[in-house]
Amino acid sequence: MEVIVAAGSAGQRSRLQEAARSTGAAVVALAGDADALASALRASPEALVLTGGDARELAPFWRTVRRLQAPSVVVSDARHPAAPEAAPFGWLGEGAGPGLLRVTLEAVAGGLQVAQAGGGALPLLRPGSVRLSPREREVLERVAAGLSTKAIARQLALSPNTVKFHLRELFAKLGASTRSGAVVEAMRRGELTL
Repeated sequence: MEVIVAAGSAGQRSRLQEAARSTGAAVVALAGDADALASALRASPEALVLTGGDARELAPFWRTVRRLQAPSVVVSDARHPAAPEAAPFGWLGEGAGPGLLRVTLEAVAGGLQVAQAGGGALPLLRPGSVRLSPREREVLERVAAGLSTKAIARQLALSPNTVKFHLRELFAKLGASTRSGAVVEAMRRGELTL
């Protein structure tokens, strides 16, 4: 997955670049202002924009993302504005870890809108879909946070084999073959919010 990092300060660009790389994304451009972001989007039209900072720092990048309808993920504790109508986007708090960022980038790349802790438009459960059990949802929330099977087992006071059982069940229900695929599909169905 290709990412354009956009932020006004060099420190913020560096933090976002490191965060993007920790997810396995390839950073194809760094943009320090709205014009540089627009140029980078013209050069790499398939790339996602990753930006962050306070409301004042975000404003020019957010306007550019909305104007160009570019898929984007914002990492900020600022109150998020209305979503771009036709573009996938994600909004995460500053404390989001690499697992949550990776899943959000993948969800946005898949055409979803995601907002941590409320807000955002998530599609409804598809007719005929099988709902996850409360325990499967607990396991999946921890998968979305990037925890290993052993860490999930410790947090939920389960054996690793029981966690693996729940993972197999939720993979089957969601039609997924990977952890990130399961998280994205659960978000698409409205079974999981970040």
